[in-house]
Amino acid sequence: MKTLKFKQKKLTRKHIKKNINYLIDHNLLVEDIYKDSVPWGIFTIIRHSHDLLLKNRIGSVPVNYFTKNREYADKSYTRINVSVKNEDFTRFFEGMK
Repeated sequence: MKTLKFKQKKLTRKHIKKNINYLIDHNLLVEDIYKDSVPWGIFTIIRHSHDLLLKNRIGSVPVNYFTKNREYADKSYTRINVSVKNEDFTRFFEGMK
């Protein structure tokens, strides 16, 4: 059982990394928040409005919901979960209208 959990965690980390790289490659990641680092957790801040993502069936939370920093809250930044299969992740973003 431990081996199966380990394999699943490893696969999830692989998909997270691919998804973050997809966001970087498509200029969707908000670099000024991450400065000289790359996000590594299951959530990432991107440059799309909550309304646009919702319209395309992508769940998100507007940044102004969880930050008091007006610089970021006034922009169309959202937090998304990147802990999904890379194939599903890219299919949703490539299908955006």
